[in-house]
Amino acid sequence: MQKKAFSVLNVVSAIAITAIAVSVVAAGSKIISKADNVASQWKTQTAIQSSSQNSQSAYDCSGGTIDSTSASGYIVHIFSEVGANFQFSCTSDKRVEYLVVGGGGSSNGASWNGGGGGGGGVSGNVDITSGSNYIIAVGDGGDPSSSTTQDGQPSSITINQTIISQANGGYANIGMMGGNSGNGYTGGDTDNDGEAGGGGAGCDGNGGNANGVTPGSGGYGIVYNITGTMVEYCKGGSGGPLASPQAGPANSGWGADAGGYSGGSGIVI
Repeated sequence: MQKKAFSVLNVVSAIAITAIAVSVVAAGSKIISKADNVASQWKTQTAIQSSSQNSQSAYDCSGGTIDSTSASGYIVHIFSEVGANFQFSCTSDKRVEYLVVGGGGSSNGASWNGGGGGGGGVSGNVDITSGSNYIIAVGDGGDPSSSTTQDGQPSSITINQTIISQANGGYANIGMMGGNSGNGYTGGDTDNDGEAGGGGAGCDGNGGNANGVTPGSGGYGIVYNITGTMVEYCKGGSGGPLASPQAGPANSGWGADAGGYSGGSGIVI
C-alpha cells in the first residue's frame, strides 16, 4: 500500500524557528476542529493534502523524528528541538505537506498584567527536489527573565538561503496589554478600571479585553490532527490575575499566561 510523503515546513514570517514535523499524507483531507467558545479558542480548518504517493518500504526521506504509525496513511517527520540548522532531504522528488509554528511570547511583570502572544502558524505544501538539503529552524518561546528574548523566536524552512516558509514568534505583553501574535493579531487591553490585564493574541484571533476584575482571554489558536492526534497550537496567553497561570507548553507555540512565565517553543509538522 502506498503512502504520501508529508513534510512540515510552514511559516508565519520571522527569523528564528520553533519546531518542525514532516509527515506522509494519504488520500483524503485532514480536519482541524474548532470549539466555538472563547475559552478554548480553537479554529476549524482543512489541512492541505499531499498529492504524490510513495510506498513506505521505499520511503527515502530523512530528518527529524520519524513516525510512520500514529497518523494513518502518513509518514511524519517531527522537528521539535529548538535550533537553527536541522536538515530534511529526500532521494527522489516528492510533494510534502507542512505545518510551521513559531515560539510563543512570554509574560512579564505583575500577575495582573497582560498575557503573551501566541506564535505564528502556517501550513501548506511544497515540491521537494531530490538531493536537496532543506534547513529547518525551530524557534524557542520567550523568556521573561531575559532583556532581549522575551518575544518568541520564529521557525522556518529554507533552501540555499531562500525561505520557503516561516512563522514569526509571538510577542511579550506590554504592561497590562496582551502581546501580539506572530500572525499579526492584536493583544487585548485593560479597561478604565485597570484591575485586570488583556489576553495575548493567538495565531487566529485577537486577545480579549479585560472587563473590571475579569482578565481578557487569550486569542484563538489552531487545532490540527496532522500527527494523528488533535493538538492546539499558537493560542494566546490569558491576562491576569489568574488562580493557576501557566507557561506555554513545549512545542505548542502558546503565549504565556500573565505573571512572569515563558512562552511555548514552536514546532513544524
